[in-house]
This record gives sequence, C-alpha cells and structure tokens, in this order.
Amino acid sequence: MISIPKEWAKLHGLKRQDEVLLEISPDLSLMIIPPSKSVKQRRTGSIELELVGNLRYDLMNIISRYLVGYDEFYVRVNLNNPSYLKLFQEELTSKVLGLEVVSFEGNSVIIKNVAGDFSISVREIIERLFKLLDSTLKDLLLVIKNNDFNENRLQELADKDSLADKLTLYSLRILNKILMGEHLPREHGFSSFLEVNIVYNILRNLERSIDHVTYIARDLLRSQFNFSDDDKMLVVKHIETIVEFSMLVKKLVEDFQYEAVYSTISSKYNELIQIEDKYVSILKKDPQMFLVLDNLRRVKAYLYDIVELMMDKNAMLTKIQETLK
Repeated sequence: MISIPKEWAKLHGLKRQDEVLLEISPDLSLMIIPPSKSVKQRRTGSIELELVGNLRYDLMNIISRYLVGYDEFYVRVNLNNPSYLKLFQEELTSKVLGLEVVSFEGNSVIIKNVAGDFSISVREIIERLFKLLDSTLKDLLLVIKNNDFNENRLQELADKDSLADKLTLYSLRILNKILMGEHLPREHGFSSFLEVNIVYNILRNLERSIDHVTYIARDLLRSQFNFSDDDKMLVVKHIETIVEFSMLVKKLVEDFQYEAVYSTISSKYNELIQIEDKYVSILKKDPQMFLVLDNLRRVKAYLYDIVELMMDKNAMLTKIQETLK
C-alpha cells in the first residue's frame, strides 16, 4: 500500500485500491507511475506499450524499460505505416543487445530480450569499450592520414557507435539490477552501491567518447573537408595524442595505481590543451575545422571525467578501509 497526494490522484483519475507501478531509479529513489493507455504492466517482466510515431521517443520508451529489467514488450501499433515500423525495428535491434521482434499479431508486435543477463561481466565490457575507442580513433587517423574519404569506409566508422550502444546498454541493465536490489554488489565483484554508481558513469563516459569520434566520420560524410598539409599534421597529432591519453586512462581503470599514473595523465592532458590552442588561427580561415576540434575536445573531456571517477573510487575504498579498522 502507498499513500499519494490527493491532487495527484485526482489528476490521474485514481481511486482507493487502484494499482500503480513503482520503479526504483538508479539513485534508489522511488518513481510512481499511474496506469495509462500507453503504459500498463501485464505481469512481472512484461509491459505493454504503444508506438506514437516519434522514433526518438518510441526508442527511448522501450530502452528505458529494458534498462530497468523488462524482458517482454507487447507493442501496439496503430500507425498504419509499415515503413515506420521497419525503421523502428532496425534502429532498436542496432542499439540494444538481445532485443528481437519475435512475432506480429494483428496490430501488435511482441519484442523479447533473448540475451541472458550477466553472461558478460561489466569489467569485460569496459575493456571492450576501451578497445573499441582505440580502434575507432586509429581508423579515423588512417582515413585522414591517407585522404581515404571513401563513403563506405566512413559509414563503417560512423556505425561503430551502434556496437558501443549495445555494450553500454547491456551493462547499464546489469548495474540497474544491482542498484534496484535484485543482486548484491559483492555478488558481482563490487564493494558497494557507490562503486556500482561510479562504474555506471565510467560506462556512460566511454560510450560518449566513442560517439564523438564517430561524429567526425559523419561530418566527413556530409561534407568533404579539404585538409591542408598543416591542418592534416595538426589533426593527426591531435588524434595520436588522444590515443595515448586513452591508453593511460585505460591503464588507470584496469590497474589502479593513482599516484604513479596521475602525473603522466596530467602531462598528456596538458599536451592536448596545447594542441587545441593551435586551432585558433586555423579556424579563422577554415571554420569547418571546428567540427573536428569540438568532437576531439569532448573525447578528451569524457576521458578525463573517468580519471576523476577513479579518484572518487580511490577515496571511497580508503573510507571503507578506515571504517573497517
């Protein structure tokens, strides 16, 4: 049983003994969801939804439910638009590991999660994401070095964000199961809920780093940049330095020796800032270069956020050790 504000109950037409859906958010607060035509719990692990025809919203609606543990989606389709349904299906399966359309029943689609949770550890996924970031940066480097602006090659590079999405969402679903109390942190190698939250944010930052590398490939697809020799040398140096910076951050995450690694990371971070400063004169004559600079600068920023998260983790572990003494 739960007591809710009278005005809120009136707003949603709720009366005594009506059912509402309770969900635990990642910060462990409770969300109360009133029953509606568009969202209705059918049974544990299953939910009924309706496509509204807005691709971004419809995808977010399914993915948000997947992230909190739903495995079956009964999706009503009243759009009479087969092309939209096909696009929705393609986008969903490209972004989410394990979600598949298993049947069509009249104006309904049944989507099920066919991948088992915890079959890949979160730490393994973090390692894969770092490797994906490294390979994406190096592929972009070769494209620019060799003036290889082949459309298929650039599209292949741009599409790498789909794999990053799949790995990240799969991990976040696992972490949500821990944050919602379905599993204890220590069952999966975490010392506390706080560490789970730190890892959650590391994953998000890695995914965003990869996104911004692929955005450069998309920008190159839309408009062929005419890199001068000086421009090319600067961009190549910029990407090479980010690759080195990323490897240092990866080392920090995998084998935490904060005092030993931080000075090297700080030095490489400052080197990146100095490289960014050199774009000022270039941007005056070629504003398009801002697209390269901005995305690479964001990759650096997200990677440095991971360094700060590892500092938080170190402080947390120190605090836990002191508490146990």
